[in-house]
Amino acid sequence: MAKEFAKSTHIGQRLRKYVTEKRIFQAGWSREQGVNPVTIARYFKKPTMRVSTLFTISQVLKYNFIREIADQLPEEFPPHKPNPLQQENDALKKEIETLKIKMEVLEKVAGVK
Repeated sequence: MAKEFAKSTHIGQRLRKYVTEKRIFQAGWSREQGVNPVTIARYFKKPTMRVSTLFTISQVLKYNFIREIADQLPEEFPPHKPNPLQQENDALKKEIETLKIKMEVLEKVAGVK
């Protein structure tokens, strides 16, 4: 028996929602991408899409649809590469803890509550 997997959202519906929210005109989008306006209308009907097409659309619309899809994967799936912001955040948290300890020691030495 095959394992059941979560279904990705309908990419065409996601594109339509984004374009509607951002008030992007299909004619302008089609000119910038170099495709026929009918092609844009067809995108909205597609439940799935080639990654290369979605990559191009993401660049034209300046929105990372690929990351949005990836964010639907379970959290236990490791990212391809470590998130540098997460690493920086972890380092800053450690530094804050160290500084708190030093401050407590200095307050005790100075007799300040």
